[in-house]
Amino acid sequence: MPQSSWLRSRLMFGFLLSSALNSIRRTPILSLLAAATVAVGIGVSIPMMTVFHHMNANPVPDRGDRLFRVSLDNWNAERPFREPNDPPSVLTLQDVKNLASATQPVARAGMFAAEAVIKPEGQGARPFKLAARVTESGFFEMFDPPFLAGSGWDARADANQESVVVIGAGLSQKLFGTTDSVGRQVTVSGRPLTVVGVLAPWELTPVFYDMQNPFAEVEEIFVPMSLMFQLNLVPTFWRSPLVLPSALSYANFEQLFTTTEIVFAQYWVELPDRASADAYRTWLDEYVVAQKALGRFPRPINNRLDDVGAWLDYTMKDSRDAGGVAALIVVTLLFYAVCLFNTVNLLLTKFVRGQSRVSLMRALGAAQSDIFVQYLIEVCLIAIVGGLAGVAIGLVGLDISRSMFEHSSALAVGSVNSGDGSGFWQMDLPMAVTAVLLALVGGAAAGIYPALKACRVSPAIGLKTQ
Repeated sequence: MPQSSWLRSRLMFGFLLSSALNSIRRTPILSLLAAATVAVGIGVSIPMMTVFHHMNANPVPDRGDRLFRVSLDNWNAERPFREPNDPPSVLTLQDVKNLASATQPVARAGMFAAEAVIKPEGQGARPFKLAARVTESGFFEMFDPPFLAGSGWDARADANQESVVVIGAGLSQKLFGTTDSVGRQVTVSGRPLTVVGVLAPWELTPVFYDMQNPFAEVEEIFVPMSLMFQLNLVPTFWRSPLVLPSALSYANFEQLFTTTEIVFAQYWVELPDRASADAYRTWLDEYVVAQKALGRFPRPINNRLDDVGAWLDYTMKDSRDAGGVAALIVVTLLFYAVCLFNTVNLLLTKFVRGQSRVSLMRALGAAQSDIFVQYLIEVCLIAIVGGLAGVAIGLVGLDISRSMFEHSSALAVGSVNSGDGSGFWQMDLPMAVTAVLLALVGGAAAGIYPALKACRVSPAIGLKTQ
């Protein structure tokens, strides 16, 4: 573009911007009402959009393609675990132990959720229950949780059934009045465990390693899986493909979980590259073939090895909570559409009041396109203000939504764990930018018809009304 044309375009834009600002100043009430209408629509829409954004975000983007969830199909031959042909997403205890012989993974860990009974120090202190993560040393290597003090236990502690534990900063503060409690002892189910690490607040959205309760808080206590029977840590989630004999009960739950096909343990491995993943898939197939020879795995080979992204897609696609949030998003966007319809009416009223000025500009030689662009600039300025105000309203809406969902089984933030779980309900920068862009796009769309109607005013007709 020649320099003179560029200069004229810049001067014209400056003139149109100035005219748009003057138009806003001439009709401040209508302008504020239009901005407020956009703001309300954005403010109502953004909380559920933020929730959905967190539900679909990869919580470990730096290593999500290296971490894999393992699923094996040990279900009965008559029906799949879930239609159409999905295997259980959890494994038996014997499979967790057997898979530890594979050489491909850099790290591996079985795990499950349980409820632990904690006995604080001091005479007369009342025991309390706490959600616990029962796992192996590979958990800390794979997921790299943040530590304030100490570290996770090592593979030797797993092998020797050492009485160790990792706790969160909140639990440490509650029990000992400090976040540096390494070396102190926590009594779990009557057995003292030595604290080897204290985690900093760790907010995952969702808690991808256990999608049975993906939007609860990260646990405040991590106990070695090798101690599950000594501490009587019964999994909170388990399923069996068979009808169990009545003699097997929680009274002898070690027999229950070691001698049957009950599935309960999530299993993760770290594989550094595609070749390792392919080799591990082959190894899993060979493992199932060997187990079939022992009378296990009656169904056809149906193993799954999903990285974090694929695992989230798989588990969230049929999630009742994801569907509920998606439905709420549709409702809130429909509400936003109603707000934009009202914005159209406000802009029509606003622009009609300026017809005499438009007629004068047209009589002085202004093109329809210039008038149209001026009005679109004006609408965009109003929409940006509305979008920024909508972000503020959305922040308030997130706090309200949090209090509404705090007793929900899936979106709970007020669990027995310490910490407020606020990360899930915080609007990050991408969502704030999305809110402003949504306001800008919606406002611009709402302003097209009023702008077209205004710029088509005949100069002669407009001037005759003066």
